[in-house]
Amino acid sequence: MNKKIISIVFIILLISTGIFLYFKLRFECGDKVCEIHELTTCASDCKSECNQSIVENLEGILSNNKIIKLIRDECSINWDDTYTESRINQKIPDDYVLRTIDYDYDNLNLQNVIDEINNKNIKETEKVAKEVGDYVYFNIEYKKDLTYLDCLLNKASDVNNRGFGVCSTMSKVDISILRGLGIATRPVVGCVSLVEDYKCRPLKFEKGIAQAIGFFERKPKIQPIEINNEGIAISKGGLHTWLEVWLPEKGWVILEPTTGYLIDSNCESYKKLKIPNELEFCGLNAIQYNEFINECRNF
Repeated sequence: MNKKIISIVFIILLISTGIFLYFKLRFECGDKVCEIHELTTCASDCKSECNQSIVENLEGILSNNKIIKLIRDECSINWDDTYTESRINQKIPDDYVLRTIDYDYDNLNLQNVIDEINNKNIKETEKVAKEVGDYVYFNIEYKKDLTYLDCLLNKASDVNNRGFGVCSTMSKVDISILRGLGIATRPVVGCVSLVEDYKCRPLKFEKGIAQAIGFFERKPKIQPIEINNEGIAISKGGLHTWLEVWLPEKGWVILEPTTGYLIDSNCESYKKLKIPNELEFCGLNAIQYNEFINECRNF
């Protein structure tokens, strides 16, 4: 009988220890995720403007679970902890944050960019994505005469290091930096209206003289489709490559690599064909995709 009691006590202690260690690790000060009990005790996790009065004002209005989530979302030092949680909850695949041969965000020259953006301590995912879009726009020069082979042979770090590209290779840099920051992104092949018919304004575009001038200066680099000697319709001009970024508040949105702007995915100037593989990312087979290419020419 005594042995049974000892065994039961041991099991209870083991379970209790496990529960204690779980909560200690899950709610540990220093993990950059703010918990209710850390509001006044853990400045490394919780923003300085957050305090216990926030909880007191919400009690009786929101359920305890909603208060916990609100504190984690609004008071945590790092935006990416709650972003990852949201991405997983919405079943956005891990594939869209993976490092690949083309999206080599562990390369030192890309890591330096990622570290610089992280050090700015930007809290909102959308603002981080805009920061990345601006970085590529201002640092990667658009050169319209680059070949299909150039895209195939150069990964993101190569393009970032040399400082020039076209829509496809500029997209590689955008995707790599965003994925390195933990933000889900995916490449897209399709076509875009030529500049004179382009109707997309960036998200949260503000009216005003300065903003208007900036908007018109940063038109997408769109030119008529060309088919090379190998029968490949290359990804520049009306046939276009861009990327989509997943934002918890808005879902998938367009990031136009040649302007750096985030754009609503429903903008009528973009005609999406598919999420491409590595070869299609650089150009489409003109015979296989003849119908779509002709649609692009008339788009």
